[in-house]
Amino acid sequence: MSTNSETASLLSGEARETEYGSDNDEGMEEQEEDGITVSPPLQGTREEEEETEQKDDEQSCGMKYVFKKILNVLPSFGDDGDDPTSEANEEALRFGAQQMILLIFPVFICMALVVAIQLSVEKNVTSSGTLIYTPFDEDTASNDGFVLLFALANVAIVITLVVVMTIILVCLYKYRCYKIIYGWLVVASALLLFVFSSFFFVEVLQVHYLFIDWPSFLVLIWNFGGMGVLVIHWKGPLRLQQAYLIFCSALTANIFVKYLPNWTAWILLAAISLYDLIAVLCPKGPLRVLVETARERNETIFPSLIYSTTMVWLVGMADRPTNKKKDKKNTDDTSGSSDGSHEEEEEEEGGGEREGRRDNDDGDDDTDGIEMRSIRAAADTNRERRRERQQQQQQEEEEEEEEQEERQGFKLGLGDFIFYSILVGKAAHDSTGDWVVISSCFVAILIGLCMTIIILGIVRRALPALPISIFCGLIFYFSSQYVIAPFAQVLATTQTFI
Repeated sequence: MSTNSETASLLSGEARETEYGSDNDEGMEEQEEDGITVSPPLQGTREEEEETEQKDDEQSCGMKYVFKKILNVLPSFGDDGDDPTSEANEEALRFGAQQMILLIFPVFICMALVVAIQLSVEKNVTSSGTLIYTPFDEDTASNDGFVLLFALANVAIVITLVVVMTIILVCLYKYRCYKIIYGWLVVASALLLFVFSSFFFVEVLQVHYLFIDWPSFLVLIWNFGGMGVLVIHWKGPLRLQQAYLIFCSALTANIFVKYLPNWTAWILLAAISLYDLIAVLCPKGPLRVLVETARERNETIFPSLIYSTTMVWLVGMADRPTNKKKDKKNTDDTSGSSDGSHEEEEEEEGGGEREGRRDNDDGDDDTDGIEMRSIRAAADTNRERRRERQQQQQQEEEEEEEEQEERQGFKLGLGDFIFYSILVGKAAHDSTGDWVVISSCFVAILIGLCMTIIILGIVRRALPALPISIFCGLIFYFSSQYVIAPFAQVLATTQTFI
């Protein structure tokens, strides 16, 4: 019985094979009718191959996609050098890296200047008193709870003042009260460069035991402050403008580090970062409204409020390149229209001559009609070519305008410089010059700034520069001050090597 079942199964398998074979033969005969053999499609395997290829591409090109989103210029790394756009892409990549370095370097200089002031000048000068908007003195608190309460009250007052002043600035800018804003900013810059800088230079002279007569000192302060006001609010070399902006930021940060209470300063850094996040990203945030209004009006934000890697002028500023391009475009259009009118006049004159010739030669009507049709066809082709050239020129001009807008350079608010420097200066002041703590805060802030620039390249919109850097700096400071520095000190005292 088993042999019979086996033979029956074998016969049934052979029958199935013959059926499948006959079906396949019929399909092959149908495909070979025209002399072309086509293999039957394998849908499942092709879909699987496409999915695997897509996964491989995503895994292998993940960082490539990120960098391409950052600068939007990177080609694939496997492209040939014959690609005409490769040189432009490399140039754009080089430009983006250069602009990033040009923004990180002044931040580093500003923080280093504040640290140098704290370690060389302020530690040898006894400071007394507090700021007007921090009335609660932490030293008079009876216990830690009152210290925290006084710090929170001081921070609430400072944040309220910042919010009110920002809203006033945005309202003045929105209603085009430019003269009031210019006067406000000029007075603030003059106070920094004349009054506070004179106090600072007097402290430097006292600490280093240097002597100078008052007339000479007043002349130097007058020249220093006057040149600074002119460079910031009018015209001047780019490097000199940037140097004055960095000095103003470092001087402001030094004042806050000197007069802010201890825990008020640390809590203020966290609170101002949260406020910056809300003010920039919320739809009705004051800083976002300011940026969007300036973008709608095609205007630059005031140079005394931002640090730019390119030149920014407001008073007596040169003509914008966009206006030049528009004037060039208008001249091209007028020249094109004048050329078209001249051609139309020539065609009319030619038509008049042909009409006179046709009146004189009645027998050549057919030849004149053929000439008229050929001339009209040539004129139509010329008009189409002219339109195509104008459209192409317009597209090229629009692309150049977009590239120029993208290449205006990175811009960072001076408030970001100030609070970065406050964090590092406070770390240098509280740690009594411990370079483990200071260097960790430096590294944290620069890493946070790089991460912010990367996110900025991906989303391509205004972003707050404080939250990532400040919170990284706070984490690095407290971990270094209370964990890493004591651990390194124990290792140094016990002469233990790891």
